[in-house]
Amino acid sequence: MSLWGWLWLLYCLHVPGSVWGLDGGGEGACRLIAKPVSGSVYRAGDVVIGGLFPIHVEAPLPEQEFRSIKGNSTCTIFKQRAYRWLQTMIFAVEEINRDPALLTNLTLGFLASDTCRSEGTTLGAALAMVTGKETSVVETDCGTTPEVPVIIGDARSTASIVVAQTLGPFDLPMVSYFATCACLSDTWRYPSFFRTVPSDAFQARGMAKLLRQLGWVWVGLLSGDGDYGKFGVQLLLQELQGSGVCVAYSEVIPKVRPHSDDLTNSLSCSIFLSLSLPVSSNLTYTLSLIFSDSLPFLSLMVIPKVPSKRQIRHIVDTIKGSTARVVVAFVGFLGHSGALMEEVVRQNITDKQWIASDAWVTYSTIASPKNMPSLAGTIGFALKKADIPGLGTFLTRLHPDGDYQKFDPFLTELWEEMFGCSLGVDPSVTLPSRRQCTGSEVIREGESQYADVSQLRASYNVYKAVYAIAYAIQDMMACRPGDGVFNGGQCPDIRKLQPSQIVHYLRGVNFSTPVGESFHFDMNGDPPASYDIINWHVTPEGTAEFVQVGHFLSSEGSDDQFHIDMDKVVWGGGSGDEVPVSVCSADCPPGTRHAVQKGRPVCCFDCLSCAEGEISNTTGSDDCIRCPERFWSNPDLTACIPQLVDFLSYSDTMGVILSVISVSGATLTAGALATFLYHRHTALVKANNSELSFLLLLSLKICFLCALVFIGQPNPWTCMLRHTLFGISFVFCISCLLSRTVVVLVAFRATLPGENLMRYFSPTQQRMGISLCTLIQVLICVLWLALAPPRPAERRGREGRGPRVILECEVGSVVGFSLVLGYIGLLASLCLLLAFLARKLPDNFNEAKFITFSMLIFCAVWISFIPAYVSSPGKYTVAVEIFAILASSFGLLFCLFAPKCYIILLRPERNTKKHIMSK
Repeated sequence: MSLWGWLWLLYCLHVPGSVWGLDGGGEGACRLIAKPVSGSVYRAGDVVIGGLFPIHVEAPLPEQEFRSIKGNSTCTIFKQRAYRWLQTMIFAVEEINRDPALLTNLTLGFLASDTCRSEGTTLGAALAMVTGKETSVVETDCGTTPEVPVIIGDARSTASIVVAQTLGPFDLPMVSYFATCACLSDTWRYPSFFRTVPSDAFQARGMAKLLRQLGWVWVGLLSGDGDYGKFGVQLLLQELQGSGVCVAYSEVIPKVRPHSDDLTNSLSCSIFLSLSLPVSSNLTYTLSLIFSDSLPFLSLMVIPKVPSKRQIRHIVDTIKGSTARVVVAFVGFLGHSGALMEEVVRQNITDKQWIASDAWVTYSTIASPKNMPSLAGTIGFALKKADIPGLGTFLTRLHPDGDYQKFDPFLTELWEEMFGCSLGVDPSVTLPSRRQCTGSEVIREGESQYADVSQLRASYNVYKAVYAIAYAIQDMMACRPGDGVFNGGQCPDIRKLQPSQIVHYLRGVNFSTPVGESFHFDMNGDPPASYDIINWHVTPEGTAEFVQVGHFLSSEGSDDQFHIDMDKVVWGGGSGDEVPVSVCSADCPPGTRHAVQKGRPVCCFDCLSCAEGEISNTTGSDDCIRCPERFWSNPDLTACIPQLVDFLSYSDTMGVILSVISVSGATLTAGALATFLYHRHTALVKANNSELSFLLLLSLKICFLCALVFIGQPNPWTCMLRHTLFGISFVFCISCLLSRTVVVLVAFRATLPGENLMRYFSPTQQRMGISLCTLIQVLICVLWLALAPPRPAERRGREGRGPRVILECEVGSVVGFSLVLGYIGLLASLCLLLAFLARKLPDNFNEAKFITFSMLIFCAVWISFIPAYVSSPGKYTVAVEIFAILASSFGLLFCLFAPKCYIILLRPERNTKKHIMSK
């Protein structure tokens, strides 16, 4: 319940006499404090339907002193469009009364009041409908059946909220024909509110679809300073979240004229307290506590100040200066849009594409010829149009000389407004600018806004509202006693309808209108959403023609239907046949992606090139696409191409060079072996243990040749052969060298008399030692191959991906590989240590020095191999490993056998026992 409702109810409970105005005029009588200022049209019936219509748009200012009741207050500025809505209600009532199949033996009546487009006047009119307008009512009739059990209206969301909050606690149903605020779908706050116009939630959804479909991602938003505009823009922003559409600016258009939303014009009071609270540049809230002769009343008055031209100019300057070419205007057709459009036309802004909400997209006053240079091509969502048979003839029947004028206080104003004349009896009161009406004037269809039936949209909603109420009453009449939904299966009493009963039956109506449209209310009291997409075309006469170019259908729980015929659309902003482009930043070309500018909306961005291995093959990509496995980006970063498989092959220059060096080393080793074999009976060969020399040269030859296994495309067999052959051949080589070092060391270090250590280092023991050392490496390799053998693997660049796929051999087991290298390093270190101990042997027999130097080269090569292997990219890791093998092999070959081959081949005179044993 609203604050007003609670205060009213509490005061009724405590001081019932003063609430109803009991006085000496009659005990048990209720006294009406004041009458509403708005006019009304009434016709009696078995069931009277209320109607609220903004026939005038400016209400009189309330009595601020609260000392007397202000009389003779009338509303001003007559609107033909709203009067057509009222006549449509009357037309529907009469059509239903003539229908023999609908509401048999029951006549509908109506009570339609002018709301003056003011919340206060609207609520006053609604309360007058419910309570009646008799001056006094006996106590027995108070609080029984309301005069009007159901109200059609209001046209405005703000006024509908006020009335619904006040009458909602009494379950009095309202069926609005033009209040679109989505907040009214809240059944907890407004349980008895229905409407035949779709909620703005659907319109916002349609607008968002339109913006996305046309690629308008940089837009400006305008909203009226009311519930319609504020809630509408809020819903639109929610729909645009995550859609890529950005808002360049959002401006609120203040109301043009001041008016009071106060109800105190119908009260007399003795005490008045007020507090003005300015909350913005254009709004001042006045909190008024009024103690009336009849009841205490707490009202919240909203008194907007008149916006200055500076405010309107600021908004228009924002529109003009923005790079957004699309402007979405969620504003009402009165109060908000007029002053704005005047300034837009004055500044000659013709390069904008306007998107109109349903409140003004078909409003002919805005679409005047003077506005068309700026507003031509406007696109908007309008309520579904319908042709109501017979309505045009019904509207043109009016004439001031007929009987109708007696019960319609608005006909005189309509006539004078349409024909620019005066019906005043006394010519002296006739306005100087107006002539006296002759009485021969005739209303013709289509010649005025009132008689224009080409755009029946809100009028059709009024028509459907009347039929919805009629079908709800029809369902009540069809109720059988005992099968009713109320206490004890009771059926409603048609002659004394209760509002809660109408609410129940309104929820279940499902009918087809005479136009042929199926209609029902959903669980929120909303109808299915149906919009026409309207485009403003300019006729040769310079006037606007509202052309339907598409439609949008939506309802809760079903898929939306959105269609727009692009060939029919005339675009605004001087774009001609081309769709206007409204972007903050131009789309990025293929090969680049969007990078949002810091502190700006996501639609404002820079274009950055994709990273290597990523592509964007479309214009305007938000992100780059990572290429799949085995693919890489081309140089333009627009397509993924297969990666090149890379490995050290025999066709590579590096592979050829290493192959030649490997074969050359093996050839030199074979030459040394042949030399030693040919001169095996010479002193030098015998002194160097010819058998160990042959085994050492054979192992060195294998070391040279094993480098060839590292070249070529890896496969499972070559991967296993590479490391095992390398490990075993080097252990075999170093074992021979170690055995030789031990023999030399023992031979020249045996100084004790009678000690014959050489018997432990006979050729047989030397072979066994070599075999044992080699067998350990063989066992390590067998376990390695059995548990986790080396295998071919792909490596994509230094960081796991790249334009080339490096095909290489993974070691499988790091432990196994480490044991193989560690065992080689252990033997090499031991050999280096023993050779170092034997470095001072006789000069003519400097074998230990050569061994020491060769081991230094061997260790230096393999120590430097580790960092070089880790840091080498791609296939060069294999080249580094081959280079280490060849370098260490050449070091052993040249240090151990080059001096001896030199003596054997070039200095044979030194190849004698005498020369060797000279010291």
